[in-house]
This record gives sequence, structure tokens and C-alpha cells, in this order.
Amino acid sequence: MMRRFCVMMATVWLIAAASAAPAQDATDSWLTRPRSAAQLLADRLAMQGVATLAGQAEPTPEQLLQARMLFDLALEQGSDAELWYLRCELARLMQDDAKQFETLREYLRLRPDDDLAQLRLILHRVEQEQTVDARVAMIDKLLSSAQASSLSAELRSRLASYAAGAAKEMGDDQAFASWLKQALQLDSSNITAAGQTYRLTQDRQSDALHVGSALVYMLRCNPADPTVRLSMARFMLEQRAFQQALDQYNMTTQLARSALPMNDWLQMLTVMAYLGQGEKVLTAVDRTRQQLDEYRKYLQEHPEAVQPDAEPPPDMPLAAEIIRVAVLQHLDRDEEKQKAFDELYERLHGSDKPEVQTELLLAAALFNQQKEAVAAAVEDTTLDENTRKLLAGWLALHNGDVVEAGKLFEPLSSDSAAAAYGLALARSDPNQRFESLMSVVDKWPGHPMAMMALFDLQDAQQTIEPTATAGSVLALVDKFPKRLWMTDLVNAPWVTMRIRVDPKSAGYLEPIDVEVTLRNTSGVKLEIGPQTALPTRLWLTIEPTLSGQSLGPQAPIVMDLGRKLALEPNDTLTLHLRVDRSLFGLMLSANPASTLNWRINAMLDPRGNAYGGIETGAAGAYATLTALVVYGQPVTAANIDLWLEDLASDDAKTRLSAIGRLMFAAGHVPQDADAEATVGRITDAVNAAFADMDRVQQSWTVSQLELAGDQADRFNAVTSLAERSDDLLIRLPYVIARSDNAESNILLAALRSDNPEIRQFAEAAKASFERAAELRAERERQAEEAARNAAQ
Repeated sequence: MMRRFCVMMATVWLIAAASAAPAQDATDSWLTRPRSAAQLLADRLAMQGVATLAGQAEPTPEQLLQARMLFDLALEQGSDAELWYLRCELARLMQDDAKQFETLREYLRLRPDDDLAQLRLILHRVEQEQTVDARVAMIDKLLSSAQASSLSAELRSRLASYAAGAAKEMGDDQAFASWLKQALQLDSSNITAAGQTYRLTQDRQSDALHVGSALVYMLRCNPADPTVRLSMARFMLEQRAFQQALDQYNMTTQLARSALPMNDWLQMLTVMAYLGQGEKVLTAVDRTRQQLDEYRKYLQEHPEAVQPDAEPPPDMPLAAEIIRVAVLQHLDRDEEKQKAFDELYERLHGSDKPEVQTELLLAAALFNQQKEAVAAAVEDTTLDENTRKLLAGWLALHNGDVVEAGKLFEPLSSDSAAAAYGLALARSDPNQRFESLMSVVDKWPGHPMAMMALFDLQDAQQTIEPTATAGSVLALVDKFPKRLWMTDLVNAPWVTMRIRVDPKSAGYLEPIDVEVTLRNTSGVKLEIGPQTALPTRLWLTIEPTLSGQSLGPQAPIVMDLGRKLALEPNDTLTLHLRVDRSLFGLMLSANPASTLNWRINAMLDPRGNAYGGIETGAAGAYATLTALVVYGQPVTAANIDLWLEDLASDDAKTRLSAIGRLMFAAGHVPQDADAEATVGRITDAVNAAFADMDRVQQSWTVSQLELAGDQADRFNAVTSLAERSDDLLIRLPYVIARSDNAESNILLAALRSDNPEIRQFAEAAKASFERAAELRAERERQAEEAARNAAQ
């Protein structure tokens, strides 16, 4: 009943990664071993613990407490790596550091190959040291010891990165650089070390070659990071490698799945124009203006859509309009150019923003438009003197007075791109003009004036070569697979994913293993982690059907695939998940009589999109597996006879399966059977068997009472023991199975128990029921309000 509520309320799993475990040896797995009563009970307690965490965006303290008690009881039934990981993640959510690392040690005792867990444990020990230099010394001692050889190179690399950060904090630049070098030598995919190296080049104001090389290694570590791509685009633009800059601008938009920052978009337009893509530039500017106009109109027509603290819609940058006019001028489309400028001037003339008026006058002077207005501005003493000189310089240049123009531009040219470009045009000597135009390109890369300077150089048939630095950096890029520079993640993804379920056809209480395998197909070693090219967050969504009818989508199971720290090219990472321990497992155990068909969908790196939906990140992947089935056994007189016989079986799974099926049968007697006699036979047999059971089997039997529904009280041997027991293993499953609201007599009785832990659990359960009731009431209120609004 409590479980039923949790299933109804489930939205997402709240312990990311908790149900994932590394690949296991098939010769020693739960799939091939006989299942004991303790294992079956551990499964039951674990799935109930997970269920208590469902239904909230963040787990409440009451949910955490209930889950903690249930997981601890499950772990009493025997060591299980998956359960230890669940308990560790719960301790992390509860901010219980001592318990988190105690459980982490137990997990690693069973899974010593989990590098990420090893790293967490080592760093926890390191951070117990009181000083930064003591922490560095401990890492140095560890990496210098014989024990270091037992640690993977990737793990040692992360420890070196940690030491580098600590050395930086102490101000020891020499040690910082040394640790960084060691980190990258141990693992070339270490993103943290690559980022630290890049920041080091900036701090030291290193030359462009060192900066560019550091960028390449950042790109090599995380080729799917749009921020690194954008930095590389800017760098290539500065080094006059225009095609390569455009490549990286395009990669940035593809990977980020969003528009570039405005200044970078403008710079990309200038690069496109220089590379002969003027028509695309015109289309891009027109489309952006149209989108902004439509957005502004929509907000005017729908004021309710405007958030109180929202920024106003941006204006179309004047620089984009200047680029558009300059491109039309370069394409010798004078009539269109004139129309474009006239429309621009008419739209912005008279603006109440002084800076817009100034920029518009400069644009008019640049394109030799609105001469009278420009001349009047030159005489307007309210304008800034440098602005007046700049306007006068362009008037002089267009009038053919290059000497006067040069005198006016010269003192302004070090700070103003427009003055520097005008000064270049005023040069009469071809060599001086070439040098001056090149200085505009180099000093203001991506500026509209730099674009116009490039147009002039093209017209003069001057070839613009990338700098020597660009050549050296591109030579470094060539040492890696070509896909590093330009990739098509749609048709040639960095990662492929496969999903397998074993067994595809399962029975009641059988373990169901989902195996997820990722393969690195990028051609370079990739780090594994949340902000890397090989993402670790995975959603598994189960879609069950019963007799051809959908039972509705299940809450996604969130897995964190982080177990290794990096993956070599073409190497794989395989993890397993027990879905029979999930909410889906609770659904299966709630109706052992029905055969359920299901499919499972896997989504790597799920992210919300602008439309309220879910899509994968740039390096994400999908996988689907269908035709899966869990067989049930219908409640018939013949089957009831068989289950009654199974109560005497020596096999724990057979015996406990029979108890679950018989309790379900007591609440679902076939129509052609004598209900009273049938229920009597079942309850008499189970009550008799219960008296001879050990504590574990009794706990299991108590947990199944919910299946009996209205007939539960007839299992009097079970209920009479459970309702007076102060044993957590008996009482907690009883409270869960038979409480469905805050005023349940079972729950209220537990609140009076002599065992403080039972009282604590009951208090948490009562608070959870009360919170659930409040949420239901609020949803009903909102639904009624929506209905009233719709009616009006």
C-alpha cells in the first residue's frame, strides 16, 4: 500500500548511479547461483528503499531516513556490491561523510576495479590532512611507493592533477607545472590537466604557439566541448586561418545546439564574407532580424509571457547591418546597398540612444551616405571631439583629400578600427597600404573594418596566408584523427551503445539483468565523466504492456556509467543493472499471476531542450530492446494445489515464490472455485508454515501481505507476530505492506512501539503520507482552477 503510493508518485530516480554495477564474472554472479531466502529478502528491501525516494524533485529527510533503514536491513542479508553502492550514494545524499566512505570501502572490497570509487576514497583520505602541503606530500608519497603500480595510469594522473591544483593554491608555480606534466604523461585524456595547462599559458602570458598548442590538447581531451571549439575558432581567427576558424564556429553551433554569442556570430559573418559566402551572410542577417522582430511582436501581443525579471528582447546589432551593407557593396549590388542603408537610417535616425546615433553617423560616413547630416555632426560641439575628427576624416577621404584624411585618422588609429581602416585607405604607397590593411586585420580580427580591409586586399589580388603559428598548431592537429577537428556526430558518433537483457524471458522473482555497453569509436582516448566527450548519465525507460494494453511509462531509471576514468579507442565499458530491484520490480512482484511484455529504451546523456522535451547531448546515443517478457502463473485450482505443495520445498526460491503466489491467490480466488474453502486452505497452510520459518523467511512472508488485499487479516499467524514484533526485519515490512495513509492503525501502533527505530520509521512514514496528501490536494486545486479558467 505504501509501495503502491510510491509507484504512483514516481517521477525520476533520485539516486543517480545507485543501481549500476560494473561487469561481473558470469561464473560467480547471481544469475547462475541458487537464490537464498536472504538474497530474495535483500532484493525486496532494496526495491522498497528505492521506492521511498521516488516522487519528489529532491528527497525529503523522511524519505532519506526510510531508505537508509531499508538499505541497512538489506545489507544485513549479505554483502552485495550493488547494495553497498546504493547505500554509499544514499550517504552522499544525506551528507554523511563517515558512512559514505565506510560503505565505499565495502563496495571496493567487492569491486576493486572501479577507478572512480578508488579515486574518491583516496582523495577522502588525502583531505583528512589539515594543510595543503601535507596533502601534496601524501600524494607524492603514494605515487612514489610500490603501491602505485597497482593503481591505473588514469587514476595516478587524476591524483597528479589534484596535486597540481594544490601546488597552485600554495603559489608554487614550479611544482604546479611539474605535476601537470606528470598528469598529462600518465593520461593524455585528462581534461582537468589539459585545462590547467591552458590556464597556465594564459597566466604566464605565453606566446601564441603555446596557447594554441594548449588549446589543441584541450580539444583532444574533450572534442565534444563547444566552449573549447569556440576558443579554437577565436584563436584561428586571430592567426588569419579563416577557413579553420569558420570550421570551428560551425562545430561550436553544432555541438552547443544553440546560437553563438552575439560578438562571435558577428565575427563568423565577417569570416564567411571574406571566404566568398556573402549570400549566406545576407541570408543570416535577414533571418536574424526577422526572428527578433517576430519575437518582439509576440511579446507585445502576449504580455503574460513576459517574466518580471526577464531581459528585454535584444535589438539587431548595428554591426550586423554594417556587415550587410558592406557585403552588398563588395558584391557590386549598389541599388540593394543603397536601399539597405536607407532603410537602416530611416529606422534608427532619431533614436533616443546617443550611442546608436553616433554609430549610425559613423556608418553613414563610412559608406559616404547622408553627407549633410555627417557634415553637420562634424560642426556639432556637443559631440565627442574624436568622433567629430573621425567623421571629418571620412568626409575628407571621400572628397579625395587623402592628406587631410590621414592627418585626422593618424592620432585615432591606435584605438579605433574605423580610423585605422581609413588611414590605410589614405595611404598612397601600395606597400604602405598593404601593411596598414594587414594591421587592421591583425589588430581587430573579425571586426567589420577588418572584413572591409580583407575585401580591399582581395580586390588588390593580395593573398592572405595564415600565420606561422597557425601552421604549427594545425600541424599538431594533424597528429590526431581527422575527426578530432571536424566531426559528424549524427552519422559518425564518438560513442556507440548496446543494450542486452538476460534473461529475455523471466519468471516470478527471477533476477533480470540489463547490460549496457559503450564503445569509444572516436579514434582517440576519451575521459569518462559528466562534462566530458564520453558522458556517463544514462536514462533507462521501461514500457510495460499487459494483454496488449500499455501500463503507462515507467519513471526513468538514472544510471551513472562512471566506473573507469578513461576509455581507449575502440575499447568498451560494460555495466549491469538489476531492473528487478527497481520500481519495475515492484510492479512485477505485485501481480505474479499476469504475463507482462515490456521493452526498454536507453538514452545516453539526456538533456532538456527549449521545447520542454528531452533529447541527447551532442555525444549521446540511443538503444532499444523489445520482445521482453516476464511470465506469470494464473490463479487456478490446479496451480493453487501445486503452490501448496511447494511450501514444503527445500529450495528457498521455490518456497518463497509459493508464499507470494498463495497470498495473491487468497485475494484473487477464481470465480469457479469455492472462495471460502480456497482461502481457508491457503491461509491454514501459510499460517502453519510460518511458525516453522526462520527470521528471514518470516520477514519475506510479512512483506507479501499486501498481495492478499482484504484477506490479509486471515493470515493471523503472520499478522499477530508482525504487529507486536520489535524486530526491525519483521515490523518495517509490515508497516510498509499494510499502511496506506497517515491515520492507518498499523502505522499508529508502530508509533507506540518500544523500539525507538520502529517509532522513527513510523514517524517518517506518517510525514511522507501527510506530504503526499498535501501534494494531491494541491494538484486537485490546480486542476479545478484550470477547469474554471477554461470554462470562462
